[in-house]
Amino acid sequence: MKKKKIAPCYQTLLPYVAVALKKFGGKAEKHKVLYQLMIDLDLPESAFDKAKKELGWAGSRLRALEILKPVDKRGVWELDKTFLDMDDELLMQAVKAEHKEALN
Repeated sequence: MKKKKIAPCYQTLLPYVAVALKKFGGKAEKHKVLYQLMIDLDLPESAFDKAKKELGWAGSRLRALEILKPVDKRGVWELDKTFLDMDDELLMQAVKAEHKEALN
């Protein structure tokens, strides 16, 4: 029997959100980021509501870490320019490191 995939918690989503934003040139509406995460993480439709909720928490955390710029226009998220030139793997590592450092 195949296990049902559920949306990951916001801590797990942090690096994936940054990479998804980078795919949109560093700036995108929240719903576009959500759909990109659903695709990238191969989440089933049944995980949509939980993913949407966790994405909100991830956005708040990424803004607190200054990885995302403060909200300028409602629903539009923007990656800080410091992270735009990183390749996806380095970006994921940087986001994880920022989060881990902030917890200590």
